[in-house]
Amino acid sequence: MTNSLEIIDAHHHLWPRHVIGDQHWRPADDLVLRRAFEPDELAVSLRTAGITGTVLMQSVDDATENERLRSYARRADFIRGFVAWAPLTRPSEALSIIRSLTEENRLAEGATVVGVRCLIGHEAADWALTPTALDNFRRLADANLAWDIVPVNADQVAAVTAVAERVTGLRVIVDHLARPPLDGGGWNRWCESVGMLAEQPGVAIKLSIGVDALSGRSPWDRDQLRPYVEHAVGAFGAARAMTGSNWPVVLLKAAYARAWTDTITLARETANDSDDYARLVGGTAIEWYGLNKETLT
Repeated sequence: MTNSLEIIDAHHHLWPRHVIGDQHWRPADDLVLRRAFEPDELAVSLRTAGITGTVLMQSVDDATENERLRSYARRADFIRGFVAWAPLTRPSEALSIIRSLTEENRLAEGATVVGVRCLIGHEAADWALTPTALDNFRRLADANLAWDIVPVNADQVAAVTAVAERVTGLRVIVDHLARPPLDGGGWNRWCESVGMLAEQPGVAIKLSIGVDALSGRSPWDRDQLRPYVEHAVGAFGAARAMTGSNWPVVLLKAAYARAWTDTITLARETANDSDDYARLVGGTAIEWYGLNKETLT
């Protein structure tokens, strides 16, 4: 049965077991994620939740990741597009990858690359404002590809906002609520960061939770998430906010069904009306990633 409301999980991962050693972002003592996560497992949860499509995200900073992502996109009909890897922190190397991805998109059938990302952790982001990096961002904009990033500190936020100011055609998508301080203080600093990002019309935000927060001491708690979601949607508006599960990383704290239900419940409670809700749970992701509109049946 076709669902008239487009519901998009705008952030999830898939990976085979052999790449686990290359996922340097994983908690050292993690046992939950130390296995393969393949499309058939996720498909069951997606159908149960009424999700009509997804955006698959990179999880390994390596050139072989892109072929894995493309292979998953060919196999899984729920994947509308995928965010590929490019070594953006090494701008000269990134240029050839961006060119290759653009050419592959031109020839591809079905789900295509809709953005690029690399994992920067807490590292400095001054590379983003070098002339070569800015040229790369302009190429992304010209190719209709988004830049996904998780800015977790003030310097990174400043770099992202500066890029957005200088490359006005670039769509920047901030993942995981820009790392909210769920485990302690820092509300004012986080609000300031969200405000700076939201001032740029070319920046959107994902209502999802990243590994830093998911590996912290706090249990999964919808009420704890509520003020962060409310503030982010208030700052960005529904037209620049989207929902994502961050599966399977979210399994560190909650099953897919609970995490997704809580996320869209918060979206519904935060939305001003049904139109805003439709944007938060699907419309914004479709627009910002340029997804095709075939529904999962």
